[in-house]
Amino acid sequence: MRKPGRRGAWIAMVVALACGCAGQAPVRAPATIPAPATKPGTPSLCPAAVSKPVFCLPAEGGQFVVGLSQDHGWERGDWVLLSQPHPGLTAARPVAVAVLVEALAEAARVKVLYQTDARLDGAYARKIGNDERPQLQKYVGRVLRVDGGRVQLGVGKADGAVEGDVYTVRSARDANEIVGRVQLKELGELHAWAVALDGEPAREGQPARAGGPVG
Repeated sequence: MRKPGRRGAWIAMVVALACGCAGQAPVRAPATIPAPATKPGTPSLCPAAVSKPVFCLPAEGGQFVVGLSQDHGWERGDWVLLSQPHPGLTAARPVAVAVLVEALAEAARVKVLYQTDARLDGAYARKIGNDERPQLQKYVGRVLRVDGGRVQLGVGKADGAVEGDVYTVRSARDANEIVGRVQLKELGELHAWAVALDGEPAREGQPARAGGPVG
């Protein structure tokens, strides 16, 4: 009887190893831990859990108000007042006015029209009613009425406006777009009449910002 050679021994060893591994569970790759998700519509570097609407400047760019409820009702073109707490004052002090550019699920993308403070990140935010004054002195107003070549703005002597002040009129849909300029001619306490200097005819509801040389 012939003894099995080396080749036969190797075959027997391979078969034995195969049979031994057949009953073992397959080795699986370790599961990856998912990154924490932010709330829908909240910029990734803004606080996702805040008790009231606040202004946020994420590192990736843009200007946002976060902390809104899902049924917030804010719409494009709405005005937003930004306020900061101030020592000695019981109420927060208005520091900027912004226009809503895009409404998101629990946030809103905005564009600041004018600011009096350099730091706005974390400022309280609230929507301004259509018939409410922005409370930011003469620097920001709203087109209240258009009568032929005259334009009525929601700023006046009480806000520090003076005859000859020039305002850039912005698009109601895009606050970055300047559509024309007007110059104050007749001043009342809470409003003023201006005449158009150039650009498109002003429309009711458009924002207007102080500043801009004549000529």
